Formats: sequence, C-alpha cells, structure tokens
Amino acid sequence: MRAPLLLIALAACALAGCERAIESSVSRSVSEHAAVPGQEWTMQIAGAGNEDAVFLVTSPDGRTAAARVAGGVSTLIADTEAQGLISTAQAALSEDPPPEKVAIAAPGFSLKVSGDNAGDGERGRVRINVGGVSVAVDGDDTNGDSGVVRIGGVNEEAALKFIEDIDDLSPEVKAQMREKLGL
Repeated sequence: MRAPLLLIALAACALAGCERAIESSVSRSVSEHAAVPGQEWTMQIAGAGNEDAVFLVTSPDGRTAAARVAGGVSTLIADTEAQGLISTAQAALSEDPPPEKVAIAAPGFSLKVSGDNAGDGERGRVRINVGGVSVAVDGDDTNGDSGVVRIGGVNEEAALKFIEDIDDLSPEVKAQMREKLGL
C-alpha cells in the first residue's frame, strides 16, 4: 500500500510537534461536512468487484434507505437486507485482519492504516477520524475485489450528496432513497 503525500506530510508534521497546525487545517477541511452532535448521518457501502454493491444511508432519527446494484440494475431494498449483506461482507473482511502499518494521532485527528500483500492480492484497512467525521475502509482483492466503507458523523447535505453521486443508481432509485429519508 502506498501512502499518499498528504498522509506523509501529516505524519512528518505530527512527528515534528505540529499538532496545532494539524488541528487547524483539519477543522477547516471537515467543517463543511461535519454534523452537529446528535444530527449525524451514516453511509455504508459493501461491494464485490464491479458486479454487485449495496448502499445504506441512516438518518439521525433512525430512518434508513438502502439500494442494491446487481448486473447493472439498481433497486431499492429493505434496510434489514442491506444490513445483512454489509455485515456478511464485513465479517469476511475482519477475519485475520492485516497488521497495522501506520498510526497517527493529533487533536481532532486520528489515522490508522494496515495492510499486506500476502499471496495473490492485497488486503487493507484504513480508519480515519477527523473532527467527528469517521471513515472506515476495509478492502481485499485476494479472492476477487471486495470491500466495505462506512462514513459517519456527517451532516444532511453530505448524505444527500452521497446519494446523488452514486453513478450506478438510477434516478428513480435515488428519488426513492431521498423520499424514504425525507431529503
């Protein structure tokens, strides 16, 4: 796994004792999408290759909307079905997690990266928390591409943008998701 230049710069800055500079830049970059406490939205994606993906969005009051893309066709599905598919994918990725490679923490920011390239593919895990917005990514391409992404702590605008930016969902399914969530 290659670390992006931003991660290297953050690591160097943290090692040099620049916590205040990190906290300031993190606050500016996250404030646009961070939710007010108690108003956090969560988005989850689970996918296997380019053939199948599940999307689940949860509002602060517990309303959910889920969609599935299979064979190029998108459909609205029950949130329990989406939760089951995401949980199954996450459980498969959590077996024998890769060793931790990088861990960086500063006020309002933490980053943990782990991964390996054992066998015929790569496995990786990234956990980022920036000013209350969290991103968790687990991926494995040793037995075909599969991955799970969870984004939490974001505001309503970010949740709406998430739905609108899913290219594989039809306009009808996007509208159904927005309606279920009251967006």
